[in-house]
Amino acid sequence: VTPRLPMDGGSVIFKATEQLILDGQLQAQAAAGGRGGLVDIAAARIAVVGAGHDTSGLAGYLILDADRLNTFGAASLLLGGVRSGVSQGLGVEVTADSVVVRNDENSALTGPELILAARDEVTVAAGSVLRAKGEIAGGTGDLIMKPNVPEQLNDNGTSWDPSDDYVIPARDWGALIRLSNGDAAKVVRSGVDTTVSYGTVDIGAGDQFKPEFLAFS
Repeated sequence: VTPRLPMDGGSVIFKATEQLILDGQLQAQAAAGGRGGLVDIAAARIAVVGAGHDTSGLAGYLILDADRLNTFGAASLLLGGVRSGVSQGLGVEVTADSVVVRNDENSALTGPELILAARDEVTVAAGSVLRAKGEIAGGTGDLIMKPNVPEQLNDNGTSWDPSDDYVIPARDWGALIRLSNGDAAKVVRSGVDTTVSYGTVDIGAGDQFKPEFLAFS
């Protein structure tokens, strides 16, 4: 996978807990032939809410206005994590336990590429609209998910004797939605733990997803 180059648009990471005001506009347009800018918003709990929609039950969430996100100018928007370049594509470290979308056609969340990621649940409320809109240049590569629990070396209580050391494998789970007008991409997880009850995508009745490529994980 080609790393990001000077001709590509820039990237920015926002880490917030209670409030994030996006009154400006991102100046991260790519030069001719380059890939667009990346915006990552990282928080423990994130809710995208359209104008006039109910915010009950969202105490403790970072509440983002859908229209503000649309006009901010990101070619690729990730809600719930942070991306970094790796040899196989784009590494994704998930920070959010929950991502919620509550909007409608008049406040649809739009952009050339939208990615929502959470450890526990991604919830798109009934009647909500997410739309991949606009061109995205170049391939972003596969999404390589960082395991929630990394691989660990256990010395079996005998730190002086490496002969009985053993490796505890990495464990991963999670929920992800990707809508994109760019290339199709795989969501790659290692050490998936099927015994946990986390990692669900909850789609409400009447929801609309309008992408060139759509992936759930």
